Amino acid sequence: MRIFIACPANFATGGTELLHQLSWHLSNRGIENYMLYWNVNPVVPPTPDVFMKYQVKYVVSFIDDEQSVLIVPETGIGIFRVCQKGMTIIWWLSVDNYFLAYHNTIAQAGKADIFGLKDRSDVIHLVQSKYAYHFVQKEFGIREILYLGDYINDDIVKIGTEYRDQMHRENICLYNPKKGAENLKEIMGQCRKDIQWIPLQGLSPEQMALLMCRAKVYIDFGNHPGKDRIPREAAVCGCCVITNREGSASFAEDVGIPEEYKLLDMHDYSHILNTIYDLTDNYEKCAKRYDTYIAAILNEKEEFEKEIDFMLGEVRNKILNHSLQWKGGQYNGLFGSIQKSVAKVYSLYEASQRLYADQKIDESVKELLKVENVLSALRETNYMVIEDMLVRDETQESNGVICQ
Repeated sequence: MRIFIACPANFATGGTELLHQLSWHLSNRGIENYMLYWNVNPVVPPTPDVFMKYQVKYVVSFIDDEQSVLIVPETGIGIFRVCQKGMTIIWWLSVDNYFLAYHNTIAQAGKADIFGLKDRSDVIHLVQSKYAYHFVQKEFGIREILYLGDYINDDIVKIGTEYRDQMHRENICLYNPKKGAENLKEIMGQCRKDIQWIPLQGLSPEQMALLMCRAKVYIDFGNHPGKDRIPREAAVCGCCVITNREGSASFAEDVGIPEEYKLLDMHDYSHILNTIYDLTDNYEKCAKRYDTYIAAILNEKEEFEKEIDFMLGEVRNKILNHSLQWKGGQYNGLFGSIQKSVAKVYSLYEASQRLYADQKIDESVKELLKVENVLSALRETNYMVIEDMLVRDETQESNGVICQ
């Protein structure tokens, strides 16, 4: 089994980090795997510097054979056409980003299933969130869906667990300026002046984690295309998290904060501000309400390991079944000829016996000579099938990939 993980080149997000994390975990299991980058700039290394720690190997072309597995995120589904002989896996890291990537085509088709996924029994679907599970099941009628979630950066977990109870908490409210900031302008304008609003931008993961260990609140009123990382990172670092109920935030399995901190009306400024004031003024008491959420986050890496192992077992089974079906189809004609030859041998033996019983010795011997000719042809056909299978398997084992 050889796994290719499709990923846009030179693009560092939570989703692309997850793709690189999967490669790292597969390598640790001894599984041959490669990042398959698209949109590669020939003069710029395709692996972002922040992901170099995952020590991935990469290629820019796919080898299509029965032992190849192509994993594509939902934003790169169009790539799966290169995989005809192997196994294709779509990993739904988000829902909203699928619509962003294929907005025009979906609008023209008037439906979400622009790739005919409903009829593709040869595709495995993985989901990172309950939100994605619900979407894939509803829109494509897929029933066999596997979970392969994720976990937050180990460095942030280390900083959060070490410093969240040591650093002095300040009346700081953090937010992501790239997501939902337009919903916060009026709130920030009306907010008490003793509360400082700081955007999470221009920071390394370590700097962001240390800032989260000082802040009391993290607010995310943007869309939640998948099981977002920043709310989890903020919670591990001790922030009280507030969200809306968009996308994955509507599912407790994805955003497991207390329900009273998932706000519905973004124009109810009074309620939003009172929630912020309660969390800042009564931080010690309110922070304890996030203990269950934090415990679940800290367990995600272990769950991710189990989900990878289960996924690999399912993939191996499907590859085996696919290979048997493919080889069976290839050799059906030859096996049919062999069966006819065997039937012919029995027929000749019966004819020889009847002739011998009728004292027609010469004619009986001639029928036995015909048996010898058929057996000789049968042996040649059998040797040809055996040799072809062995050569094919040796070729697959030695078919290497050139990495850059």
